[in-house]
Amino acid sequence: MNAHRRPSAPNPAKPRSRSVAPGLLSRGAMRMRFLLMVMLVAVPAAAHADGYFFNEGLGPGATVGGEMGQRFDGEGLSLRVSLGRRVNNWAVEGVLFGSNLNEEGSTGNFAQPQFMALSYGVDFRYYIPLGPNLEAYAKAGLHGTSITTTALADDPSGLADYGGRGYDVGGGISWFVRPFKALGSSSFRFNPFARLKVGLFADLTMQTVRLNKDRAPSLDGDLRMWTFGFGIGSDL
Repeated sequence: MNAHRRPSAPNPAKPRSRSVAPGLLSRGAMRMRFLLMVMLVAVPAAAHADGYFFNEGLGPGATVGGEMGQRFDGEGLSLRVSLGRRVNNWAVEGVLFGSNLNEEGSTGNFAQPQFMALSYGVDFRYYIPLGPNLEAYAKAGLHGTSITTTALADDPSGLADYGGRGYDVGGGISWFVRPFKALGSSSFRFNPFARLKVGLFADLTMQTVRLNKDRAPSLDGDLRMWTFGFGIGSDL
């Protein structure tokens, strides 16, 4: 006797799910992250100018204090020369600055100073916009300093050949113009002069040093120098 078999119900068709390979998903996410990183880096770079600059200035002789002030008077001129790189509001510059000096109570004068206190080092700047084409800045840096005699000068007290290290702080203000700004239009966008700046600056350097010399006591001192000059570059 054949058993009556109930026909089995057909299995309902299961919809096929569209799956994405994990490798493709991870590669796509990585590309998106990469594009976002490029955008985050590129947008600020395009929004802020940067470049190189050169400044040169002169001013009256330094005001000298501390133990150096008991040995020297600031006479003649101060000078400051710098070459730097600016990115956004920050800048780093190599600097050369100094002042003419005379021995305290000597017969040296403005036209024929006896000594030159010359410093060289690195400064860091931070710029603060004040208005169109006008900026202030604060600065700080480290340097080496030496005192040498000027041409044809006498050194009866043996004050030359001191050398040492120190630091400086200060600030200034700069005003600039873009003489070739009109060339920055689309038809001249590849002109290298379109971003050129030229300007004027006033700078205050407050320097603290410790100087040494063989067979002589060390000298601690403070020098304050104002310099006024011009600058040129893609950023000032």
